[in-house]
Amino acid sequence: MKPVGQIKKGMYFDSVTLMRAAKKLRELEGVQDSAVIMATAENRAILGSTGMFPAECEAAGDTDLLIVVKAVSEAVASRAIAAVEDILKSFKNARTDSAAPRPRSISA
Repeated sequence: MKPVGQIKKGMYFDSVTLMRAAKKLRELEGVQDSAVIMATAENRAILGSTGMFPAECEAAGDTDLLIVVKAVSEAVASRAIAAVEDILKSFKNARTDSAAPRPRSISA
């Protein structure tokens, strides 16, 4: 099956968080490959060179989040794409729910 994608306008996450999210997607049953990236021209070109850039994502801009999934079926791909926001929220909650004291300065 060809990759399926979704654009999330103006949604930003750092690259480490996005790589972790893509890894979580690849762990879902039926998902063959995934990418969760900022839609910069460079990242879109990389996806294009690997055959992972779906036509429905042509309108993505540099400040948009791009979610792309290649799966065994469209239903699996749709479920994986729908799971991304919860995956990203779980990473954010894990950071903010920590019992460790938060630094109050750069030197801390």
